[in-house]
Amino acid sequence: MKIAKYCIAVLLLLGTSGCLFVEKIETRVRFLGKNSKTGEPAQTQVTILYYNVSTDAETDQKLQEDFEELLKSEKAEGSEEEVEDGMIIKTRHVYVEKGKINVRAEAVPEHGKIEDVIANGERILVLERESDNELAETNGKVFKTEENYIIVWPESLEEIYWILRLHPESDADKAAIERNRPKLVRMLEAHSKQQ
Repeated sequence: MKIAKYCIAVLLLLGTSGCLFVEKIETRVRFLGKNSKTGEPAQTQVTILYYNVSTDAETDQKLQEDFEELLKSEKAEGSEEEVEDGMIIKTRHVYVEKGKINVRAEAVPEHGKIEDVIANGERILVLERESDNELAETNGKVFKTEENYIIVWPESLEEIYWILRLHPESDADKAAIERNRPKLVRMLEAHSKQQ
C-alpha cells in the first residue's frame, strides 16, 4: 500500500459515521529502525491527531447521537481494530484540552510498514486539494498544482508529518459547529466524571 492511500485512511481512523467535524488533522509517520539486510525501515508507526471536534447537529437529539458516536470511537487500551485501508488502530483516546475536544489515534500498518513512494532518495506524498481543506503545515517541501499538494521529504528522515485544516461547507454549518463545541465539551467532561 502506498503512503498516499494512508491520507485517505486518516478520515476513517476517527471511526465515526455521524456529522462530526474536526478543525485540523495532524498525521505523523515514524519510521522505526532499519532492516539490517535491506536497509529498509523495519516498522512504521502512525499517529493521527484530530483537533477541535464538534458537530453540525441542529437538534439536541442529533447532538446526543453524535456525542455517543464520538464515545464509541474511543477504543480501550490494548484493543485493536482493523480499518479497511490496511491500518490497525492500537489506541484511540478522546480528551479535552484547553476547552476543546481532541482525539489521538495510534496505528500501525497491517504489514508493519508503509510501502511508500520513494524516488531518488526522497519520499513523495500526493494529497488532493479540495475546497474544504488546505495543507496548513508539514516538515516536507510542498509543490502545489491545481488539483494536488505534492509533499517531498528526504528518505532518511525518521518522522514525517502534515497537517490539514478543514473548513465547514457553509456558513450555517460553521455556526452550528461553533454553537455545539462547548456543549460537546460539557457532555464529555460530565461523562468522564461518571467513569
